[in-house]
Amino acid sequence: MPFTGNPGVASDLNAESPVDFFLKLFDSSVLELIHRETLRYLDQYLEDNKEYLEEHPKARVHELARHPITLDDIKAFIAILIGMGICGFPTLR
Repeated sequence: MPFTGNPGVASDLNAESPVDFFLKLFDSSVLELIHRETLRYLDQYLEDNKEYLEEHPKARVHELARHPITLDDIKAFIAILIGMGICGFPTLR
């Protein structure tokens, strides 16, 4: 069956700032889904590793349990990943 749709982006991508463009690609529903699933993964990790975490009270994951990741953290992380893909550096250091 031949393709009969219109190729390309279906939305107007004219944006006044990089943040506007970012929010067109990652709207609130996508960001909220990523945030919700990240917190769900943290809960599962804490439950699955309960014995280990009791033996290691200084493990970094305890800090995440006390101060869960926010939606703004998710936005910043995705923006950093995009920036790392755009700006070519020889290493991560």
